[in-house]
Amino acid sequence: MSTSLAPSSRARLTTAALALVLFGTGCSRSKEAPASTSAPAPMVAASAAAPAAEAQAPGGRAVAKPAAASRALVVTIEMSMTAKNPDVVAARLRDEVERAGGFVADASSSGSGDSRTARLVLRVPGERTKSLRAAMADLGHIVSDSEKTEDVTEARADLEARLTNARAQEKRLLEIMSHRTGGVSEVLEVERELARVRETIERFDAQKRALDGKIDLATVTVTINTPTAVPAPAVEETAPQKIAGAFKEGVHATGVLLLWGAMAFAATSPVLVPLAGLVTLVVFLARRRRRAQLAAMHAMMQGIPGPKTAG
Repeated sequence: MSTSLAPSSRARLTTAALALVLFGTGCSRSKEAPASTSAPAPMVAASAAAPAAEAQAPGGRAVAKPAAASRALVVTIEMSMTAKNPDVVAARLRDEVERAGGFVADASSSGSGDSRTARLVLRVPGERTKSLRAAMADLGHIVSDSEKTEDVTEARADLEARLTNARAQEKRLLEIMSHRTGGVSEVLEVERELARVRETIERFDAQKRALDGKIDLATVTVTINTPTAVPAPAVEETAPQKIAGAFKEGVHATGVLLLWGAMAFAATSPVLVPLAGLVTLVVFLARRRRRAQLAAMHAMMQGIPGPKTAG
């Protein structure tokens, strides 16, 4: 006897299965927050058990392992230093970072001559920051050094839990897609849900990779400046020194004034020299005419005919 179901019964079963999957998807979304809070439990347990874990010291004494070893930490360091040649120091820091297994995320330089500034953003493995500090101390003078540590253990556990839930949803939807027993509308609905879940997985995966990168590599920002000259302390001058200084300043001011006068004369001489010659000639002729007129008037008053006046 055949045990196959009628088409209407098969459609009803397919619809019920799809509704059950969508209901389970909604439940898993609502449970993402509790799952994320419960997920860190193994880490917390490991961190709580870490102080209890003991290693045998060479002298037979039990030594407790540090609890921070099981934590996820993001380390950010900012340092400022001075050096005679910031560009040379920056090049040596590049080599030191590459030897430490890190890389240069950003680099810039500005200024010229005795006023140069170089800035580097370095990504270094957390366990190599101590050796990097020692190398910087050998290359120049450390002016400031600050370190910030952020504990992201719970954030990473929460992200891993969300990613696990999303992948479980993707697996269930792929199982439904493999049977393809429903109608076209039901299959399209499952495909849309699958696309949404995969987008969520990609987003969570990108966030996890970025967070793991911050945990694995510390961010070290280094600013290198040229040392500034320290001005000498002012010395109180005596009265004779002040008088001598005032005399020197007066002589200097006089020399500057004479220099500017000579420069002004040299600049205007092509115009002033011909003009001065013309004015001198006009004044000479005017005075000569005036003298001739006075002589004529004097002769008339004496009754002696005088010389004829010019003009």
